[in-house]
Amino acid sequence: MDGQPIALGARAFDLLITLVEQRHRVVSKGELMDQVWPGLVVEENNLQVQISALRRVLGAQAIATVPGRGYRFVMPEADPSSDALPSDAGPSAALPLAAAPAPGPAATPHNLLPERSRFIGRAQELAECRHLLRDAQMLSLVAIGGCGKTRMALKLAEQGLADHPDGVWFVDLAPLQDPSRVPLALGAAIGVVEQPGQPLIARLAQALAGRRVLVVLDNCEHVAAAAAALADTLLRASPQLRFIATSRVPLGLPGERVFALPPLGCPPPPAVASRQRPECYDAVRLFIDRLQWSLPDFRPDGYDSALAADICRRLDGIPLALELAAARARVLSLQEIHARLGDRFRLLKLAAPAQQRPQTLRSIIQWSYDQLTPQVQQLFRCLGVFAGGFTLPSLAAVVGEGIDEFEVLDELAALVDQSLVVVHQRPGGGSRYDLLETVRLFAQDQLQLAGEWAAVRTRHLLYMAGWVRAGFPRLQGSDQRAWLLQLDDERENLLLAHDWCSQVPQGVACGLELTACLQGYWRSRGIAELGYRVAQEALQRAVDGPPSPTYAEALFAAGDMAYFLGLYQDTQILLERSRAMAHALGERRQQALSQLMLGMAHLGDGDGDTALGHCQAALALIRPLGEPGALHPAVMGVGVVHMALRQLPAAAPYFDEALALTRAQGSPSQRCVSLVNCAWIDIDRDALATARDRLLEAAEIADDIRHESLGQMVVDTFVGWAAAQGQWEQAARLYGAAQASIDAMHQRRQPAIAAMVGPHLARLREALGATTFDRLQAAGREMPLQAAVTTVRACLLPWRAGAEPAPQLLPSG
Repeated sequence: MDGQPIALGARAFDLLITLVEQRHRVVSKGELMDQVWPGLVVEENNLQVQISALRRVLGAQAIATVPGRGYRFVMPEADPSSDALPSDAGPSAALPLAAAPAPGPAATPHNLLPERSRFIGRAQELAECRHLLRDAQMLSLVAIGGCGKTRMALKLAEQGLADHPDGVWFVDLAPLQDPSRVPLALGAAIGVVEQPGQPLIARLAQALAGRRVLVVLDNCEHVAAAAAALADTLLRASPQLRFIATSRVPLGLPGERVFALPPLGCPPPPAVASRQRPECYDAVRLFIDRLQWSLPDFRPDGYDSALAADICRRLDGIPLALELAAARARVLSLQEIHARLGDRFRLLKLAAPAQQRPQTLRSIIQWSYDQLTPQVQQLFRCLGVFAGGFTLPSLAAVVGEGIDEFEVLDELAALVDQSLVVVHQRPGGGSRYDLLETVRLFAQDQLQLAGEWAAVRTRHLLYMAGWVRAGFPRLQGSDQRAWLLQLDDERENLLLAHDWCSQVPQGVACGLELTACLQGYWRSRGIAELGYRVAQEALQRAVDGPPSPTYAEALFAAGDMAYFLGLYQDTQILLERSRAMAHALGERRQQALSQLMLGMAHLGDGDGDTALGHCQAALALIRPLGEPGALHPAVMGVGVVHMALRQLPAAAPYFDEALALTRAQGSPSQRCVSLVNCAWIDIDRDALATARDRLLEAAEIADDIRHESLGQMVVDTFVGWAAAQGQWEQAARLYGAAQASIDAMHQRRQPAIAAMVGPHLARLREALGATTFDRLQAAGREMPLQAAVTTVRACLLPWRAGAEPAPQLLPSG
């Protein structure tokens, strides 16, 4: 051969075990290689590798090297009475032992090898598993390959030495090909051999009866049924016996407690605020520790830590993936490793020919994939089109037309059992499914290799477009909060669907549908800039297409987002097109809404008279339609123009009508806007108690539905309320928080709100002095918007009419 290792097949491995069972005294190396690899020329190092593997299963004492002659295969000659203890034998009676490493705490016999690397993290998982082991005889650690199940089990076993004085035994089942050999592997570990006329399982049951023993069965997935049967028999015979199994699938044993071992904890993305340094997370700690194996002098600075954190996130915190990435540091810089993660399956493999276990990122997933039936493999491939998880209906839709949820349920359960899919129970009782990014990329590769990529991506696009259209009324109604949370879950899938629109003929219509139905969502999450970008792409694809109601809606949606971004010229162009198209199609409602927003765009440009004319015309078109959902924004729009022009007595009745409409029938966001506008009128009238009640209700709504734009409006309004009472420092800080939020969203303060905040801002500067005001508002800019809204609520709650002003909850310096 050419020096590459030759895998030991099932027949050859069984032959070696048979030699042990038959107690051959000495077998020469040449004779052994002739029996294991007949007819092949094999280098001796291959035999040494396989002998080492067998020793791990049967124990080092089972195979001895005889210098110059070969190998001696022998099992220990146990005293027949030693493992069939008298009925009065206490739990401390010793098992017949093979040679074992030095005893652990309290002289507990064991065969646990010293750790070759530092065990990092998993404090919470270890505590949970120890708690489970107190009540359960069988604990299965289940996860995809490479997640550290073996290390976790070994650490649990080490921590369990004192609780199991009769022995702690580790049994690696990975090399076994024949499930019937599972009892032999356990017997070899604890020193129990089969006797004539008595099955080995019976001997094991006798030996373990009444003993406080912990057994770790490692890598059970390929012999799961045999491992479960053995454990079941032994646990029935010995209530004090405990098993820990590691597997990619549960064993299905009665009373089995399954612990789904997650990957190591990773820092959140930079967009998500976190007060903890990257090094506080287990994945980053492991990665840096393993980097220092290759680079002993490596000491991460801030840039390195951020880069390490992103590498850990992209590798899902899978310990094996992190160790393989760290090993590349011998030849690649951290930046180069990061840049190559797009091709992670080629990057992350260990060049170690003698390794018996899979040591590539691809191989750990490939093994699980190969165990699936063809039908389940097809379902698994379809998972490659999702981003950020999926639901049962969405999975059924992408698998094929006309397939319902029940047809994929069993196959999905098989993927969950193989630890390829994770189930999350969502608030409200719904289930959502997710998979690690590394698994998703593997599924994506398989989908492309099978030639199914385009068809499945197209079904994904059609499903997402239909789904947002079906849910659009919920965005306008009382169920708004729940729908926004569902859209949060599907955000990445929505963007993925947008990206595919340019690849298929149906993409033009689907892109318009996605644009028309999501404009309110993008604004609610403070990402109108992203929504506007994908809307422009959708409109560009449709530029030569025929007019349609959805096209007019999409033009309106794009114009609406442009308005909040302060792009007033773009807004006018888009809304003029939308109004003209809706008018030509006889879509009166859309025509009126487009004209209403056209008025807002002119208001942004400083043309108040034209703005008022457009808004009043839109209101006249909408009133006869009798649609509260459309009437509310039209009524409110007229009031907003009056407020921007500082015509507050004229604005007040419109705001009162708008608030009444939302209380009767409207969405939480519409009610919040109406409350804010009414609060501004109350502040101007010095009706601070009424303003307080309305502002508190608005803050609670914005907080509840997690609406970024509304939260910023609430904080702005609170600035005016606090300034009206002389709470200068508090008002200055929160003004800074509101302005920072506007900047982060790349938006512009709406003209009417700017007109109301302006006078109070001038009073703040005058009262505090420019230097103090700048210092306080700069401090406020460091406050996240969510914290600012929470502060507003805390300040408003204790305030009552006639009482002292709200306390200064924020520090003054």
